Amino acid sequence: MLSSDTLSNYVSTPLSDAEIAAVEQACGRALPDDVRAWLETVGSPQNVCYRLPENADRFATMQQSMPGDTFAFATDDDLDAVFAVGPQNTVLQFTYGQEQPVDTGTTFWDYVNRNLAEPFGDIELAWHTQLSFSTDREDEVIALLSRAFSLTDFEGWAYIDTSPADVVTHHNNCTSPHGSTFVSRQTYHGWSTPICYFNYKILLDDIRSLKSTFRHFDGASVGFKLIDYGILPFDIENDG
Repeated sequence: MLSSDTLSNYVSTPLSDAEIAAVEQACGRALPDDVRAWLETVGSPQNVCYRLPENADRFATMQQSMPGDTFAFATDDDLDAVFAVGPQNTVLQFTYGQEQPVDTGTTFWDYVNRNLAEPFGDIELAWHTQLSFSTDREDEVIALLSRAFSLTDFEGWAYIDTSPADVVTHHNNCTSPHGSTFVSRQTYHGWSTPICYFNYKILLDDIRSLKSTFRHFDGASVGFKLIDYGILPFDIENDG
């Protein structure tokens, strides 16, 4: 486990029992005790260990190529490897191109402690997200975003540019409680529908309520996908 002193240097958003059950259902297998304890104490989003998945979908995707008696919990692009909790609760390293995993002789918490992120200190932080909607029901997307984020004074879609790949971008300028912002729409002749997206920085105190809103978006049948940029300094801008 991580000590309370260690956790005090980071942002933790523990998952509820229902959220943990949803992760387990998405993965199609039982969570190891250590992974469950991670979700109960650190949760998602978090800035403790960036190698661990940021959401249930990513956890579930990682299990697809794993033996049924293992649970993948982290990836390492530098090593081209996946790390998983094995049958004896030790960490196995699955390296692409090798037939058999290597037992590292360590535990889940050993791995986390070796890969702790650098704390940001006293810098103001926010959860940086992009809300993406693959749909031609653009009015419904605007209505959903307006209700969720108190967006007003929409000016209508204005042409911005066409990329070298022929992706056409429009912006719909509007006003939020924090100032001027916009919703983007991109179209391309090879796509079945336009894609609308909205970059939003969520204050740490609002994460719990906004996660509930995102679950509502999932049920709205407008092709919603949450892109999680992570817990970062508030004043960093994401261009999408």
